[in-house]
Amino acid sequence: MREKLLLNIYRVLLLICIVALIFAYRGNIARLINGNEEVAAEEPESSVSFGVVEGFEGSTEQTPPYKPDTSLSSKYTDERKPDYSIVNTCINDPVSNEFTWTSFEGLYYATICYSIDEKLYEYYKGLARYYGNDEYINYITDPINSEYIDMIVENLNEIGDRREYTEGERVREAVSFCQSFEYVEDDSSTTHTEWPKYPIELLYERKGDCEDTSILLAGILKKMGYGVALIKFDDHMAVGIKGDETIYGTSYNYEGNDYYYVETTNKGWYIGEIPEEYKELPATVIVLN
Repeated sequence: MREKLLLNIYRVLLLICIVALIFAYRGNIARLINGNEEVAAEEPESSVSFGVVEGFEGSTEQTPPYKPDTSLSSKYTDERKPDYSIVNTCINDPVSNEFTWTSFEGLYYATICYSIDEKLYEYYKGLARYYGNDEYINYITDPINSEYIDMIVENLNEIGDRREYTEGERVREAVSFCQSFEYVEDDSSTTHTEWPKYPIELLYERKGDCEDTSILLAGILKKMGYGVALIKFDDHMAVGIKGDETIYGTSYNYEGNDYYYVETTNKGWYIGEIPEEYKELPATVIVLN
């Protein structure tokens, strides 16, 4: 009788342990069941306030160390501005380009149409580069590049309106768009080991490295009204989007604000999800005001 009682007690304890493990790892189990697709958040999706993206699920990480945003002097500056205007809006335009990607939830194909004059592309390709931390903003605020980013944002908003996306989903579609460019190292597409591209160059070539896609995404999110930063490592660059504690994942605190990591070099990365090799590395937070 005593042995039977002990056996029942052991069974109850084992059941309690199994339930506790399932509860502790329920997020990972849900991801495995759904083939690593996104699962419904434990908390209801909240609205997005200015400069804040809320309601995303991801892994919770400690805030990595960072270096303060110190400006670096640059040997590469160029004040020339092209005497061009954007060539049409690509409606009934025989030289317009279509860029198609898979929407963030994997259910649709999304397409943006734009046209870039070859001479305009060659002009920007021939310009000297900016490398100082406080100079990366120039790739975004350059007047002609800024107009192209406006056009991309307008197209993304039209897609969001048509599919009735929430504000958070609009952000994720912008991320999915930038993650869809072909990744190539600078030294394989240019004669330089480091060569940040203007958005016009990236859109024309449809390929670039981490700096190029991060600059474009930062410009898009900034135009959409969010607080953004570039997250710069010694050999890598990503985007930080300003958010609060309702977002899960890796963030970098700078002057009291959290900027959540966004990887742009490949498809499928969630906001707050960071590649393993960069988790413990220091990074420079370059806020694009």
